[in-house]
Amino acid sequence: MAFGYRIFFIFTIRKHIMKKFLFLVSGLLLFNAINVLGQDYSTENRKAIRFFEKAREEFYADPDRALSFANKAIQHDKEFSEAYILKSEIFIEKEKTTEAINTLNSMLKFDSSGYPAAWLLLGDLQFSVRNYKQSVGSYQKYLSLSFDTLSTSPNLEAAKFRDSLMRHPVELSPKNAGSGINSKDCEFVNAISLDGRRLYFTRKPDGVKMGGKEKWDEDFYFSLKKDSSWQKAVSLGEQINTPYNEGAMHISSDGRFLFYTSCRGLRGFGSCDLYFARRINDTLWEEPFNLGSRLNTRHWETQPCFSSDGRTLFFVSTRQGGRGGADIWMARLRNGGGWTQPKNMGETINTKGEEMAPYLHPDGRTLYFSSNGHQGMGGQDIFVTRMNADSTWTKPQNMGYPVNDEQDQINMIVNASGKQAYISVSNSSGYGCYDIYTFEMPEANRPGPVAYLKGRVYDSLTHKPLEAYIELIDLETNNTVVASASDKDGNFIVALPSGKDYALHIEKEGYLFYSDHFPFNRRPAEIVHKNIPLQSVRKNAILELKNIFFAFDSDSLKPSSIAELNKLKDFLENNEPIRIQIEGHTDNKGDEQYNLNLSERRANAVMNYLVKNDIDKDRLSAKGFGESSPKTSNETESGRAKNRRTEIRVIDVRKAEKK
Repeated sequence: MAFGYRIFFIFTIRKHIMKKFLFLVSGLLLFNAINVLGQDYSTENRKAIRFFEKAREEFYADPDRALSFANKAIQHDKEFSEAYILKSEIFIEKEKTTEAINTLNSMLKFDSSGYPAAWLLLGDLQFSVRNYKQSVGSYQKYLSLSFDTLSTSPNLEAAKFRDSLMRHPVELSPKNAGSGINSKDCEFVNAISLDGRRLYFTRKPDGVKMGGKEKWDEDFYFSLKKDSSWQKAVSLGEQINTPYNEGAMHISSDGRFLFYTSCRGLRGFGSCDLYFARRINDTLWEEPFNLGSRLNTRHWETQPCFSSDGRTLFFVSTRQGGRGGADIWMARLRNGGGWTQPKNMGETINTKGEEMAPYLHPDGRTLYFSSNGHQGMGGQDIFVTRMNADSTWTKPQNMGYPVNDEQDQINMIVNASGKQAYISVSNSSGYGCYDIYTFEMPEANRPGPVAYLKGRVYDSLTHKPLEAYIELIDLETNNTVVASASDKDGNFIVALPSGKDYALHIEKEGYLFYSDHFPFNRRPAEIVHKNIPLQSVRKNAILELKNIFFAFDSDSLKPSSIAELNKLKDFLENNEPIRIQIEGHTDNKGDEQYNLNLSERRANAVMNYLVKNDIDKDRLSAKGFGESSPKTSNETESGRAKNRRTEIRVIDVRKAEKK
C-alpha cells in the first residue's frame, strides 16, 4: 500500500475523532495526501480484502454490521493493518474509545512504522480519555517517524503538562459545606467575611428554564457559621433578589458594599451590567444602581471583585480592546468620585481564551482567576498570580490536580488567613447540581496571611456611635492599603495584611483624627479588637501622633513619618481656624537637660515640616517636655517606647477674625 494512501486514510479517521473531541487536524498534511486512493492493500488475502470492502460499505449505514465484517477480515489475516484501522474508526463512531485504543495498539504491535499517523491518532484517543503519559509516548513515536511537528505540538505539550500535574497531585481533603448552604439546586461561592463567620453565595434553581412558571433566576444568600457549622442560608433580601436574574456577586471585605451582575434588558447598557448597593443591615440594602457607562458597555460585564483597598474593582468583560472572548479588567475609584477608564490586565493574565471569576485576596496582591487559555487540565482551570512591587503580575500558576480536573472550575475564594479555600464543584455525592466545598489551601498557593481590626468608633464624651472614614497606609510606600468606614452604629472591620508597617487613621469632620501604628513587618498579623473614641475639636484636646519617627538620638524625621505628617497637614487645612501646639516627649534615659532639648528640637522639626508645606506659622507653636510627663513607667523598654512620643494640643478653636 502506498504511503500517501496510508496518510490520507489515517488522517480521515483523525479528522472524524477530533471533531468529536474538539481537536484540530493539520490541513497541510491532509492536502498533500489527497487523491492517492486506489492503491494496493497491505494484504494479498482476497477474502480478507472482500470483507474489508463490505465493512467500508456498511460503515455509515450499519456500524454494527460493518464491525462484523471488519472482524472477519482480521480473522482471515491477523496482520491486515487497514482492517484494524477501519475497526478502530467504527469504535470511534460508536463512541467506544477504549476499544478503539485497544484495536490500534493491536495493529501497532506488528506494524509500528507502516502507518506513522496511526501513532498520532492513538495519541489523540489516549489524550481524550486522560491517559496523558501514554499519549506523550504515542506522540513522540509519531514524531520519530514523521517530520510533522505541527499536528502534535498543542496536544503533546498539554499532555506533558497534565501528566506532570497528575503524577504530582496536590494533597486535598475536600469537605462539603453542608446542608445549611447546599441544596438540590446549584450553589456558587462568592465571598467570605474577614472574620470567616459569614459566607456569601449565589443559588440557581437546577433544571428550571427561563420563562417557565417556576422561579428560574439566580439569587443571593448568606450563611453564618456557628461553632464549626454553617447555619441555614438566608436570602439577601427582596431589594437585591428581584424577578430579574442576579448573579456573580462580591461583598467588600468590610461587608458594606455589594457589587453584582444583573441582566435587566433595556434598563441596562448591554446584555448584563454591573450594579452596586450599600448595606443597611443583614437583609436590608439601599436601592441598587447601575455603575454607569464607563464600566458597562453594550457588551457583557460580569463577575466583579472589589479590592480590600476600597478603591479597585476587578471584573470580566467581552468589550472591545481585549485579548480574547472574555478578559479581566480593572478600574479605580477617583478621589473626587467616579471611576477611571477600565484597563485591561494585559497579556500576562489575559489570553485568546476566556479569563473569568477574578478574586483578589484581602492581602491585596494575590489574585485567583479561572482560564481556559493558560496551560491546564482542560476547560476552565483556576490559576494564581501575585502582584510585584512595581504593580506588574507574576506568570499565572495552575492550582494543580485535583483542584483542577477535566471539568470546568470557575469560582474559588480564600479566607483571610489564607489557609481555607471554598470552591463550587459538581459532584454526584453532593446535595445536587453544584455544591460548595471547602479544603485546606496548599502551602504553595496560599496568599499572604491577613488578620483584621474590628471595633466601634464613638464620641469620647457622649459615647454616641460615629460614622467615620478609616484608612490604613503602608508606611514604606505611603500608599493607602485599605480605605473603609464605620457604619451608622459605629462598627467597622478592616483587613490587616501581614508583612508591612502600617499607619491607621480614623477621621470625621469636627473631630481630631485618630492615629495608631501596627508593626507587622516582623511577625504574622494578629486579630485586633479595638473600640476607638474620637475627640471633638475643642480647646486642650490632645492627639498622640503614633506614626512620627525620628532617627536615633536625633531630630531628623524618618521617611516613614511622611504619611502622618501629611495627615496632620490635611487636618489643619480642613480646620483652618484652629491653632495647635506640637509637643515632644522623651523617656528618662540620659541627661535630663539633654532630653529636654531633644524633645524641643523634635517638636520644632514637625512644625518646620508643616510650615514648609504651606501651613501658616502663626497657627503653630512647638514645645519640648523632655522626660517630665511620662505616660507610663520608664522601668521597661516597652514603657520607655510609649513615653517617647509626639503630641498635638489644640490651643485655640476660635474662628479667624474677618478683615
